[in-house]
Amino acid sequence: MGFLLALSAVFGTACFRESPLVSLDILRTTGGYHISLLAAPGARINARLKPALELASGEVLRFDSPQVTPDSSYFTGSPAAEVQGAERPRGRIRVAVCAPGEQVCRRLAFEVR
Repeated sequence: MGFLLALSAVFGTACFRESPLVSLDILRTTGGYHISLLAAPGARINARLKPALELASGEVLRFDSPQVTPDSSYFTGSPAAEVQGAERPRGRIRVAVCAPGEQVCRRLAFEVR
């Protein structure tokens, strides 16, 4: 069972509220959960500052993917993390995302509930 939760990046402009820069895909597996970050079309997730999920327990999980740009700056595939256990992961995700046409990534943080 999986669901897609679109998270809006609030930067004070309506275009980002209407078109989120990153979404979260959480899939239940036999041993826990598979969590992927999906960049909006044209947006890029920074691979040098790997996204992290800070669990409520204090554990920090890093998202990763072998698919990166030739200079290893951005993910070309969706970075993912595995969370073990029956309980749905809760915590805070931190990720750096470049909006379409921008050269500087913005740091985002949002809660996973």
